[in-house]
Amino acid sequence: MKEKIKSIIPKRLLDYYGNVKKSSDASLYMDDLRRFMKHSAMFKEDTPEKLKAKILLRTHTIEKAFSLPNTKDSFGKDAMLQLLALLETYERMKLSRTDPIYKSAMSAINEYVKHHSRRNSPDELIIKKLRGLRFSPSDECIIRKIPKTEYIKSAQSSFADFAQSRCSIRDYSTTTVRINQLRKALRIANKYPSVCNRQCARVHIIENKAIMKEILTMQNGNRGFGHLADKLLVITSDLSCFYDLKERNQAYIDGGLYSMNLLFSLHHIGLGACPLNWFATKKQDRKIRQIAHIPDNETIIMLITVGHLKDEVKVVSSGRRNINDITRIVK
Repeated sequence: MKEKIKSIIPKRLLDYYGNVKKSSDASLYMDDLRRFMKHSAMFKEDTPEKLKAKILLRTHTIEKAFSLPNTKDSFGKDAMLQLLALLETYERMKLSRTDPIYKSAMSAINEYVKHHSRRNSPDELIIKKLRGLRFSPSDECIIRKIPKTEYIKSAQSSFADFAQSRCSIRDYSTTTVRINQLRKALRIANKYPSVCNRQCARVHIIENKAIMKEILTMQNGNRGFGHLADKLLVITSDLSCFYDLKERNQAYIDGGLYSMNLLFSLHHIGLGACPLNWFATKKQDRKIRQIAHIPDNETIIMLITVGHLKDEVKVVSSGRRNINDITRIVK
């Protein structure tokens, strides 16, 4: 009977039903949610990896302030107190003081203390907590100022030097970035890997300053420098390129690969750029679509500020995890 029914139903309708049935397994999303709730650092830092991830986040908040055009006094106090609390937990767990993440945090703290000491504005609460961590000041500096010519030269070197030299730039000159310059970077970035070569990445170039300002107010990682960017890029992935529920994360993977390629391309042609996460609410996501005319079939991956380099480029030497800690060999 089953075969008889199949024989009278058009094949196209059967295929459609099969695809719907195959793609309607909501348990995939539930499993994603279960794993995130179980393993993320959303609720507590009960493992070394969760703790280190939060230390890196707070360290970045401190470091970022020093790469801005103007580092204000008394900046980042809340982030510093949170970082110190995390380091107290780190000490209680008796984790290694030679770990690059710990050393990077200490370098950021050093810079913070020196900055406020030079301005005779130390915070007594922070100083007291530092004594509890057996903190010892050092001369290590997390900020480097590189001549523009040297920074651009590194972008034309071997790939190893090129990749190591690319940094997030948060201080731009007032020179206008021409659309043709961006098109040059886009042509280079276009040779990016994508699933089955479907090339789902899309780029929205925002040059209207009023629209840029409105978008950037919805992204809280650009304070102190976003307004200096000459152009803003919104990177998206077109969901029309996918057809199976098992590809539910592929838009982010392909969009991320494209974004990295584009950041490299911008570096190669001598422009400064800084990627900004799109950590948005549903309301914010809808608003950016409305004001930037981004269609509903595109998923927003990230934002990128772009501008010309100043004569002196200010970069932060952010610490990196030891490769032995991120590598596992399966034999």
